[in-house]
Amino acid sequence: MIGLVSSAPSLARLPLQASSERSPDRFVPSSPPEFVPPTRAQLLKAVGSPFPQGWVGRWVGEMSVTGVPGTDRVGVDLDIQPRGQGRYSWSLRYHGQPERPYELVPVDPSRGHYLVDEKNGILIDSYYQDGVLTSQFEVGRSRITARYELEGEQLKLEMQSFGKDPVRESAHGVKAFPLGSLQRATLRRH
Repeated sequence: MIGLVSSAPSLARLPLQASSERSPDRFVPSSPPEFVPPTRAQLLKAVGSPFPQGWVGRWVGEMSVTGVPGTDRVGVDLDIQPRGQGRYSWSLRYHGQPERPYELVPVDPSRGHYLVDEKNGILIDSYYQDGVLTSQFEVGRSRITARYELEGEQLKLEMQSFGKDPVRESAHGVKAFPLGSLQRATLRRH
């Protein structure tokens, strides 16, 4: 059972007292720490939700889109449902736009390797590691990093778009790229 211990110093730091019933050279802690049961959010974070099974549901929220010249907000839905053979729907819809009926396909789940099939010839390799599904791809003159993370009862989505042409090259061949836009959303299961 996973639990939290309040004020849990290591045993080496607990005040010790001699026990009159034991030999004088043997010490025992004065009192055990109090047990505090974990919250549901702490359990989910500690145990983790299995991917993609624990992510099933219809997720709804608002996305902020920041870029030059400013910030905009748009409603977004993500529907994840089992389809069989380890496949899941990954249907994304920005309000006011047609649904994008993508599919999440297992490539090598033991290594966290999945594929987002956009059903139009576009295939995006994605990697699930440490509770986060990440992909990086190029479209036209932009390089995009997409990141999905389940945190308790919220699914966080972030997409960063960078230009393909470096803004600067420095020592050891290091190249820096300009930020084009940043999209962030916190979705809740409905």
